[in-house]
Amino acid sequence: MQRPVEYACAVTAAAIKTGYRGPIFLQGDHFQINAKKFAADAAKEIQTVKNLIWKQLKPDFIILI
Repeated sequence: MQRPVEYACAVTAAAIKTGYRGPIFLQGDHFQINAKKFAADAAKEIQTVKNLIWKQLKPDFIILI
């Protein structure tokens, strides 16, 4: 599972490498439950996804609606 900060770093690095100048907009709207992990421990896997969503909502990520 890729964390929001990892994704943001990868996108930013690609922008720098290609010489892109301008705003970068990231959208995290697709969070998935891992079926195998869910079968082993449903509550833990649900909490993992909830934690990922809450990390996305931190102030260092701007959310546009």
